[in-house]
Amino acid sequence: MQGDALPESSRELLSQIRNELNASWVQLRELLTTFRLQLTEPGLRPALEASCEEYSAKFGFPVKLDYQLPPRLVPSHQAIHLLQIAREALSNALKHSQASEVVVTVAQNDNQVKLTVQDNGCGVPENAIRSNHYGMIIMRDRAQSLRGDCRVRRRESGGTEVVVTFIPEKTFTDVQGDTHE
Repeated sequence: MQGDALPESSRELLSQIRNELNASWVQLRELLTTFRLQLTEPGLRPALEASCEEYSAKFGFPVKLDYQLPPRLVPSHQAIHLLQIAREALSNALKHSQASEVVVTVAQNDNQVKLTVQDNGCGVPENAIRSNHYGMIIMRDRAQSLRGDCRVRRRESGGTEVVVTFIPEKTFTDVQGDTHE
């Protein structure tokens, strides 16, 4: 049956279905990329630098990275989760924020590591924070796998802030004085 022979309401429904399927394919490709993501560079810092460069090209402005951790503080099995949380936050900012500035900060506070991704965009809607959006679920699940916490909130100055805190695991080699990553 030709599309032109369909009633207008059916054509609109088909168009909506086509758009939703295309959006689903894009999301599926992004998820598969994220799941296949590995630390190809030794260390969290170079991986975050590469991700910030990648997203700078997508945003059309520099994504700033403020990295304040000592070398090899975060073991690689935890660093991959932190990297993927940062990438999900950057992806959400790209899709939804309409931001002109995005900053990724990684710092140490006592024994905790804190990842912050901030933008100056329109801010995350309150219903998105509380609902079960896949991006939010993925970030929270990854933070829980780090035995940490993930908070997403609207910034008073505008935009969104994603904050992940966790305590990096010590490895056997760390105890012997040779750090691992």
